[in-house]
Amino acid sequence: MEDCNQQILQQSFLFQGLSKEEFQELLVYFPSPEVFAKGEIIYSRSHFRKAIGIILCGAAQVTCGNGTSQILVNQIVPGNIFGATTLFEEQNYYVNEIKAEKATTILFLSQQTLTLIMKKYYIIAENYIRFLSNGVRFFNHKIAGFALGSSHQKVAMYCAQHCDSQGRVQFSQSMVSLAKILHIARSSLYRSLSELVKTGFLRKEGNYYYMQNDSFHP
Repeated sequence: MEDCNQQILQQSFLFQGLSKEEFQELLVYFPSPEVFAKGEIIYSRSHFRKAIGIILCGAAQVTCGNGTSQILVNQIVPGNIFGATTLFEEQNYYVNEIKAEKATTILFLSQQTLTLIMKKYYIIAENYIRFLSNGVRFFNHKIAGFALGSSHQKVAMYCAQHCDSQGRVQFSQSMVSLAKILHIARSSLYRSLSELVKTGFLRKEGNYYYMQNDSFHP
């Protein structure tokens, strides 16, 4: 595997806490990455795999809806993953559609491979559980967010869904792209972030936003 791809993988939440030596040992379990052309469907409701996908290069759009009525819900970029929440489910459909925004390279880790490396290094299992717990926290905030105005609610839910284990919100795209994903004006995005800081939902340190402690825990 190319060094640049290894660097992207090492930055993934899934492998946090592993030493360089331990990470190198894992590489023998990884299959060759796959390349998708611009516009190619990676996952759809009926065509997907029981695997975690890690973006190594390029970008993909996540949409939901039926037929021609599709709503952009997220953009995934190098280091981001998808498929984690359905990895051990028995459902025979995928919730969203994922399409390559440009030529995109993805490493797929199957359920079998992930189970194997989790047994070898339990910290990977802990990272996976922590990721799923963040998803639970997101839905808790989604319920609480109904008390907020529409744009504030969307921004609050995004922040709750996209923060790391320290509570720092991960903005993996520009503010222009984020505003499009949230279907709000860019000015509304900035106003909502400012308002969420004022109300104590977020705090700002330099160029970063953090979930406040009482907002961060589910």
